[in-house]
Amino acid sequence: LIDLYRADLVAGRLTEAEARDLLARWMLPTDMKFHIEDNPWPETSTCMELGGCDADGKKVWNELTRVIIETHRDYGLFNPKLNCRFSTDSPAEYLDLISRTLLEGHNHFALLNDGVLIPALVRSGKTEREARLYVNGGCQETITEGVEHSAGAFFYFNLARTLDLCLQPAPQPREFNEEELRPLPETIEKPPSFEEFYAEYLAGVKRSLQVGAEWSLTLGREQWRIQPCPFFSTTLEGCIEKGLDYSQGGAKYNPSGIALVGMGTVVDSLMVVKKAVYEEGWLTLEELRKALTDNWEGHEELRARVRSLTRYGHGDPEVDELAARLVADLAAYVQTLPAERGGTFQGSFFVYYAFSSMGAHVCATPDGRGDGDLMTQGVAPDRVTAPASLSEVFHTLSRLDFLDYPGNAVLDVQLPMGPALPVETLSATIRTFAALGGPTLQLNCVSLEELLDACVHPDQHRDLTVRISGLSARFVCLTEAVQEEIIGRAMAAV
Repeated sequence: LIDLYRADLVAGRLTEAEARDLLARWMLPTDMKFHIEDNPWPETSTCMELGGCDADGKKVWNELTRVIIETHRDYGLFNPKLNCRFSTDSPAEYLDLISRTLLEGHNHFALLNDGVLIPALVRSGKTEREARLYVNGGCQETITEGVEHSAGAFFYFNLARTLDLCLQPAPQPREFNEEELRPLPETIEKPPSFEEFYAEYLAGVKRSLQVGAEWSLTLGREQWRIQPCPFFSTTLEGCIEKGLDYSQGGAKYNPSGIALVGMGTVVDSLMVVKKAVYEEGWLTLEELRKALTDNWEGHEELRARVRSLTRYGHGDPEVDELAARLVADLAAYVQTLPAERGGTFQGSFFVYYAFSSMGAHVCATPDGRGDGDLMTQGVAPDRVTAPASLSEVFHTLSRLDFLDYPGNAVLDVQLPMGPALPVETLSATIRTFAALGGPTLQLNCVSLEELLDACVHPDQHRDLTVRISGLSARFVCLTEAVQEEIIGRAMAAV
């Protein structure tokens, strides 16, 4: 729009103030339709891509970018969601505007690193010009505009539940037939080495992923009959030429996404098994299994000891090596699975709020997590033993190869708002995240004191906004459980 905007200014058809008013009127209807002021979960899936670069690689930052962000902030809007692409060489004015807006409590940004996502899309088969025009569908799941729809939030897979079932097979209250048992992993009995333990866990993951992919394949192949999308299909290269709806595989590219949930929980758990059971020998698999079955009750000293081991996200090279191995192995297998529209699946660590909803169905895990507790969120570390600094988390991410995850991987971070954190410091933090190879960063700048007071005096904090996962909401409208989870992030950040 920038050329049209500049031409209108020169011709006297428009002023900047009038442009801001028009932009507000254009953005506001989504918030009205979804009742933002009282909706406990205002998911709209309405995104707007800003910044980044054009097809030639030229940086996109201009006065219209600034006006859009400022208008979104000044009117207290939620939608369209502000998905801002950036890189290590993004203009300082751009990053400072984002940082300043966040520190004022406008928690509506997903910050997407072109330095990771463009190469990841190229590695997945897109041309560089196509990859440079990526956008996001719904939240942060990546779509290459005009040539594909990736269904990135269609298939969520619980990595931690698979490990849970490997160690504590689910009770079977009735007889199951072979097809019903097929997705369940084999029980890991007592392999002689950690390498074999890891191999058996990975085999269980692959088995469950394969069955899930087959289910998705069966369901997805019928979508064009049940819910065709002819209008959207006309916007995608290939559909008209082939005479096929995008849901039939008409687009130029046809990947689907598998969102892998609980990665950090699994890495920490595998590390406990590696160190405590196989390397140092102060714990047996039988003892670990008993503690998990008892949900750590009566095993408090053991639980404290396993929690004291070095964790994912703390920058420890040995843990990071294990995480990198798991991330690579998962990506390699996911890419072999055929998807419903003729392409293959691609992995992501875009987990939305599944780290909570799926965590409720996962029994106690070897990392010290209790039955039903939260799993780790996206590519973030756990909150029980939080890292000493963001630098540790960033260094961990720098050791993981996200170029095989074109579906994206998201780090959610809660920070204090206001003068405690200078704008320049936050901008430098964002730029460092890009330099160290983080794919997508979501920052939530909040005051712990205000969050706690809002629980007691909600009418005094009607404008308090928080970033949950792929969406933002009024804090006082959230359910008590979600409010407690957000407060837990703030306490971990302290």
